[in-house]
Amino acid sequence: MSFRTQLILVLLLPSFSLAGPAECVKKLYEYGRGFDPTRFEKEATKKTREEPNPNGAPGEMLHWTTLSLKGSSVTTLECNSCSPHKGVTDLLLTANRKLPCGLTNGMSEQAVTQRLGRPYERKDGNLLYVYPPFEQNQEITLRMHGGKLAAIQWSFYMD
Repeated sequence: MSFRTQLILVLLLPSFSLAGPAECVKKLYEYGRGFDPTRFEKEATKKTREEPNPNGAPGEMLHWTTLSLKGSSVTTLECNSCSPHKGVTDLLLTANRKLPCGLTNGMSEQAVTQRLGRPYERKDGNLLYVYPPFEQNQEITLRMHGGKLAAIQWSFYMD
C-alpha cells in the first residue's frame, strides 16, 4: 500500500468510527421506540391489568399489557384519551442482542460511557440517560450487574 493510500486511510478512518455520544443516545432511543411488541406475542407470558384513568373521562380505564420472554419484557398502555391511544410505555431488553453503537452484553461501564457519554444520573449502580436533550422526558436505563452491561430499559412518556 502506498504512502498516499495509507495517509488517506488514516485521515478518513475517524469519520467511519462509531457515532458520537449524543448520536448514540439518539440511536439507542430510536431502537427502543421502534421496537415491535408483537415480536414477543407467540412465546411470551402475558399479563394484563386495568385501572381507572385519573386524567380521563369518568369511567375510562387504562389497559396495561406486559409480555415477558427470557428476561426481557415490553409493557403497552391503551386508553381512549391517551396520545397515542396505544403505545409502548416500558421496554426491558437483555443486552444479548444486536444493539446500536456496538453495545453488547457484558460490556464494561467504561466502554459504555465511551460510546454514550456521561450519564445524566447514576441510580443504584445503573446508568440513566435522558432523551431528547431539551425535554428529557424519555429515559433509557442501562442496567449494570457487577460493572457490566446486563440489560437496557426504556421508559416512554405518553400523554
